[in-house]
Amino acid sequence: MHSVRYDQPGCFVAQFAEMYRQRKEVFVDRLKWNLNVKDGQEKDQFDTPDAVYLLASDGPQAELKASARLLPTTRPHLMSEIFSENCTNGAPAGPEIWEISRVCISNRVRNRAERIRLTASIAAASVEFGLHNDLRYLTFISTMVIVPHILSFGWDVKPIGEAFGRGVSKSIALKADVSEKGLRAIRENYSLPAPVLFSTSETFTLKGAA
Repeated sequence: MHSVRYDQPGCFVAQFAEMYRQRKEVFVDRLKWNLNVKDGQEKDQFDTPDAVYLLASDGPQAELKASARLLPTTRPHLMSEIFSENCTNGAPAGPEIWEISRVCISNRVRNRAERIRLTASIAAASVEFGLHNDLRYLTFISTMVIVPHILSFGWDVKPIGEAFGRGVSKSIALKADVSEKGLRAIRENYSLPAPVLFSTSETFTLKGAA
């Protein structure tokens, strides 16, 4: 799993373009979310220099199997601007909280077990990122259908709102603890390597982003 900053794509420029195409295929074509699409790519107002992306591939020239976006909650982000009303007490925010969004597994990955393992890898990589940056929590919106899998990772996850409808599915806002215990559980339950995350563009030390 590679972590790449929006403003430092380096050799991952082509994978960024593929990531945006895959997001369109998954969120717009399959889940029927009403999102902006241009030139076959889905981008939104949160794809900014604040963002760090997780790319599941063997390298910049390899197939992109999955991706996700991490954002500081001290600045506008998906939950604060779009889904705040779906959080019981408003969207959690602060320097010790980052948001995971646009978790996208490629449609070309058809094996169910592999799709779940890729989602677990994104969770583990997000926690590794959080531990390195002294975070306490990660927030995210999940479709209800994959909540049981998210809980099976073994980390501490709690709902922060009620389920709501979006597109052809229901979703819910969740908050996960960032902890060594949770990270060990994800790695052990899905036989993931340690570490999962490989930093490629000075993405680990982001204290200034808060």
